[in-house]
Amino acid sequence: SRSAAVSIRRYANDEVARTAERLDAGDGGEYDFVCECGDLSCMDLVRLTLAKYQTLAPGSVVAH
Repeated sequence: SRSAAVSIRRYANDEVARTAERLDAGDGGEYDFVCECGDLSCMDLVRLTLAKYQTLAPGSVVAH
């Protein structure tokens, strides 16, 4: 289902964010997050700063 796909992608993105928090130099660098469009065959990435990612609701990190 779409909601399960979004949840899986959000979990992966939260892991990216946790890693970024440990590595972040505080320079506003961008990181690659996976598209949360709900289509598990989608392989698109979205470049976001950690601060921007943290403002987005689950399912709203979309590349298209």
